[in-house]
Amino acid sequence: MPPPRLSSVLDPEVALLGGAYARALLELIPDDARAAAVAEELAALAQLPEQIEGIAGLLAPATRTRRERVAFVERVFAGRTDDLVTGLLFVMARNDRLFLLRPVAEEFRLGLQRRQGRVEVIITTAFELEDADAHRIADVLAGVLGAPPVLRRRVDERILGGLVVHVGDRVYDASLAGEIIRMHESLARRADDVAWKDTQEP
Repeated sequence: MPPPRLSSVLDPEVALLGGAYARALLELIPDDARAAAVAEELAALAQLPEQIEGIAGLLAPATRTRRERVAFVERVFAGRTDDLVTGLLFVMARNDRLFLLRPVAEEFRLGLQRRQGRVEVIITTAFELEDADAHRIADVLAGVLGAPPVLRRRVDERILGGLVVHVGDRVYDASLAGEIIRMHESLARRADDVAWKDTQEP
């Protein structure tokens, strides 16, 4: 009999619980360099169910007793991860929440980006985006957002317009994204023109 399916990170309740653990952990790590290292550890842990056969069953809810879950964390993670990560895993094990590893990792990463004043932007295209085009879009979005974007690229051939831009909870299709880019470039040109005229005045 296959192990229970791990809850999806898209499940609102799961995301809410994962966010609570992630925020609590992030508050304990004021140093951004250490937090970035912890984010990498959590991301690696979140990939374990896909990489190691049988791990999904150990993390799935209500498949092990509390003692077994805690013993699993002690045996596998203690001394191998950041002390705060290990502590988090023990808390999650005691509360039967190890299945939240993926949403915790995702929410921790996003929380760190917000704390650093960075904005995640997901660009989904119907084809592989050239690096030069991605950098151009990132530069434009930095001016629009007032903060350097953290660009993530995805390919989905089903996209009819060829381009979709996600900025936080906002979604821009190809036409809106293009309009934003054109508007920003127009304002930038006008600002340059004004600055040039000011230098010409006696």
